[in-house]
Amino acid sequence: MELESSHGNLLIWKRLCFTLYNFEQIVYILYSVLINDMAIPMKTSELLEIAKEACAYAREHIKQGETTPRIKFYKKSAALLDNDLTSVRKEELKNKYAERYNQRKSAGYYESSIFHNLQYLDRVALANEVADIRKQADELWMAFCALKGVEEDSTRGQSIRRHCLELCVLEKKIGNCGEFATLAFHYIQKMYPEQLEEMNLTVLGVNINRHVVVSLGKDEDRVICDPTLNLVFELNKEPEKLHSFSQSRGKNTYYPYNPEFDTLNPLVNYSPEGMLSREEIEELNQFKIEQSQAVSPSSTLGKN
Repeated sequence: MELESSHGNLLIWKRLCFTLYNFEQIVYILYSVLINDMAIPMKTSELLEIAKEACAYAREHIKQGETTPRIKFYKKSAALLDNDLTSVRKEELKNKYAERYNQRKSAGYYESSIFHNLQYLDRVALANEVADIRKQADELWMAFCALKGVEEDSTRGQSIRRHCLELCVLEKKIGNCGEFATLAFHYIQKMYPEQLEEMNLTVLGVNINRHVVVSLGKDEDRVICDPTLNLVFELNKEPEKLHSFSQSRGKNTYYPYNPEFDTLNPLVNYSPEGMLSREEIEELNQFKIEQSQAVSPSSTLGKN
């Protein structure tokens, strides 16, 4: 009888321990969920500062682009941009196409006509250069993925593609809105790794990808970083600052986003799986250098 009693007590004790263990697990899970729900999101002021840094970084490294706004846009949007960049843009074009400007000036063309022509020439020239940069970046991407055995369409493969584009853009200092957004996106990933999980960092397309910006924060409280137009703002407070883009007859046109007709499309979301380490980025950079030398071996040889 004593043996049976001891055995019964042991079973009761085991069941009690099992129940307590399960209870602990349940408490832990509930606690984790509660902590996550109570996690303090990043302040909008913090997101705005990060976005400003990223915007400045992208604009520091991209000096020209096919989709640069027209002088007309700068005139009309001086208040929106907090600056009248009309004279700055005119001076850029005069210096870049000095001979063409002087020829037309001497021929008696109106200033407005001269700058209309210079803007068209600039857009066409830069369209070709941007296309060349993207082609070079894609060739680098495919070669590197093949070397490392990475699927091109995987999250990691697409991340490598964006980094290849960035390396080529940093070299040429030319790019459109997609390149601007890529540089800003990578800057934030590099400089604020510990906050990425709570930042909801996204490359956002307006009307799929007619215009591309970077978004930070919750969807209902987005902070927008638009390096192309040098704008950083809270979307729900200043929606008029978000723009879409069209191009026709050699003209670049930016127009205010209208939620009734225009769409917002997430193009890239931050993902730990897609993050490349500094060592991997350096390896990619070294691979790019080697590829360039292989294409132009004469540049590395001395004279006979």
